[in-house]
Amino acid sequence: MPFDPHVMLNASTLLYSSRNASRCPMPVSNKPTILVVDNHADFVETLGHLLSSAGHKSFGATTGLDAILVFKQHHSEIDLLLVDVVMPEMSGPELLDCLRSLKSDLKVLFMSGYDRQTVSAVRGFSWNHPFIQKPFEATALQKKISLICHPS
Repeated sequence: MPFDPHVMLNASTLLYSSRNASRCPMPVSNKPTILVVDNHADFVETLGHLLSSAGHKSFGATTGLDAILVFKQHHSEIDLLLVDVVMPEMSGPELLDCLRSLKSDLKVLFMSGYDRQTVSAVRGFSWNHPFIQKPFEATALQKKISLICHPS
């Protein structure tokens, strides 16, 4: 899938399929390596292709537990956690806490398709963390990633 800056990503239109962690093959670059976690497997795969097209290496998981397993294997490579705030079994903030116990300087970008009130009610979530609202454009995602990983 070629990089298209106008692709809109919307998790509500995607079907849930696998709960297994997956790895998207990515080219080697100086861009941050990203762990993408969302309970919609198709959305994780779409983001993996989008990030790859933009020169990022990424890993994907559809549950918090799968993400922990991927992170334990690749923690030295992963620079950024791109995670949905609201997920079954383990929320994005809970996953971040767990992963930061393994790598304290892990950067995060939270995402959600839920409204502000629902997101605010998730235990451990803070609006002080970087956030992007679903659906979002590819260019907006790239800008957020750049600001988080390469602040001026």
